[in-house]
Amino acid sequence: WSQIQRHHPDLKTRWEPALWAYHKRRETLSAFTQQIYKFGFGRGENIRRGSSHFFQWVPLLLLITMIASLAWPFYFVRLLGLYVAGLILVSVYEKITSGLAFFAQLFLYPLVHFSYAIGVIAGLAFAR
Repeated sequence: WSQIQRHHPDLKTRWEPALWAYHKRRETLSAFTQQIYKFGFGRGENIRRGSSHFFQWVPLLLLITMIASLAWPFYFVRLLGLYVAGLILVSVYEKITSGLAFFAQLFLYPLVHFSYAIGVIAGLAFAR
């Protein structure tokens, strides 16, 4: 949307309740991971073109911090503990409010975070 808005600043978004959006859920874990990676790749391309927001960098910063902290096990263990505690809190909240499967979330959230982060790196490095 930001690229369209850059060329047509007079356009505005609006809510249209009659509009339907169809999508197909990914059937395999591999297809889901590839989808998230491609989303991250596209985000990396957009960031390279000058369109970014702080929250788009968070998974990438997490990945870089986790890798850098491997040199200092003391910090890595604490950082990993904070990440897992955050995952547990978010998973409990989602289980209570949405009924989503708790243990599936503990597996899927890191998969999404790191697939996205690797995609952003690739998009920054190999933007078309």
